[in-house]
Amino acid sequence: MGEFRQKIKRYFIRLLWRLTPDCKDITALLSQSLDRRLSARERIETKLHLYSCQACSRYISQIQFVRDAFRELENETDAGKSKAVLSDEARDRIKAAIKTTGGKL
Repeated sequence: MGEFRQKIKRYFIRLLWRLTPDCKDITALLSQSLDRRLSARERIETKLHLYSCQACSRYISQIQFVRDAFRELENETDAGKSKAVLSDEARDRIKAAIKTTGGKL
């Protein structure tokens, strides 16, 4: 019985790969989903693709982590709790690099 279930699962995943957009399109949708609400069709396609694609599932986890980290940093900065300070030396190196490259880093 277990072998039959595995075959059905593999068949279902292959079918999803054929019916859903490719990884390039899905990663674009995942990025857009952070800025706007996806349409019902886009949400369904995305969820189906994520079910069958471990790489895209990892990608959404990573971009959500980065988004949450930036939000936390932004909240700390707004509340005056941020300890992030650029040293004078680092500031001078950045200014020199900008002058040297004409603002094109």
